[in-house]
Amino acid sequence: MASLLQWNVRGFNTNYSDVDLLIKDHDPSVICLQETQIKTNIKMKYYQTYNVMSTAVDGRACGGVSLLIKNKTPQSHVVLNTTFQAVAVRVTLHKTITICCIYCPPSKPLNIGDLEHLYQQLPQPVVLLGDFNAHNIMWGDDNTDNKGHRLEDFIHRYNLCLLNNGSYTYKHPATGAKTAIDLTLCDPNLYLDFKWEIKDDVMGSDHYPIFIRSNAPLPDETVPQWKLNKADWVTFKQLCEEEIQPEIFEDSDDPIAIFTDYLSAIAERTIPKSSAKPKKKK
Repeated sequence: MASLLQWNVRGFNTNYSDVDLLIKDHDPSVICLQETQIKTNIKMKYYQTYNVMSTAVDGRACGGVSLLIKNKTPQSHVVLNTTFQAVAVRVTLHKTITICCIYCPPSKPLNIGDLEHLYQQLPQPVVLLGDFNAHNIMWGDDNTDNKGHRLEDFIHRYNLCLLNNGSYTYKHPATGAKTAIDLTLCDPNLYLDFKWEIKDDVMGSDHYPIFIRSNAPLPDETVPQWKLNKADWVTFKQLCEEEIQPEIFEDSDDPIAIFTDYLSAIAERTIPKSSAKPKKKK
C-alpha cells in the first residue's frame, strides 16, 4: 500500500534524523517537505529528489520545498513556471497522478491568479499539498482570514476536494496554540483513494507530520515468462554444445547447479521473456 508523507520540516538538515526515522517506520513512497531551508540539493538513500530552494535578502536559506520519490516508483518531473515555491512530479502509485508540493510564506499575500496559473500547468489528476498559511474554519481552524477566504474560493472554483479531517497541523512553539494551515487538496476522482491522518508528535518541527495513505494496494509485478515460440533454438543448441563441456563439472560438489547456471545464462541470450509490468485491469 502506497503512502505519502507531508511535512513542514522547518529545516531539513536540522531534522534529518527525524525524517530518516519516519522513513524507517512508515516507508513512504513519496515525501513532500516544506521549509527545507537548504542551499544544496537534498540527498536521501533510495529516493530521487526534486528541490526548489529559496534564500532571504541576506543570503540565508529560508523556505523551500522538496519532493522525494522512491527510485523504483515510475516518475517524471513536471517543469513549472510559477512565482510560488512549488515543485511537481508525475508518479505512478496505484494510478498515475501529479503531486505538487507548495509553500506559501506567512508574510506573502496569496495571489489566487498565480495559484490558478500554477494549477493549470499540472497534468490531471492532481494532489496539491503543502503549507498554505491560510486560516479557515472549513479545514478545522478556529477562524477564517483573508487568505483562507481566497483559498476557499479557489477550491470551489476548481471543484477540488479537501482530504484534511479537521485536525490541527501546526503548534506554536512558544504559546502552544494550534492551527490548521497544512492542506491536502485533490481532484474528486482521487478523494476516495486516500486516507488522511496526522502523527501526534511534531518531532523537531512545529508542524505535525501528515500521512496520506492509499486505500488501493500497489500493483504487484508479474513473473516474466519465457517466450518459447520466439526462441532462437539454433543458437541455443550451438551455445549449449560449445559451453556445456565435461570439464566445467570437474571438482564440483554440485554439478546440477553448475549445469543450471550455464543453461539459464544461454537461455537469457537466446529466448525472450514477457514483461514484468502488471497488466492494466479493465
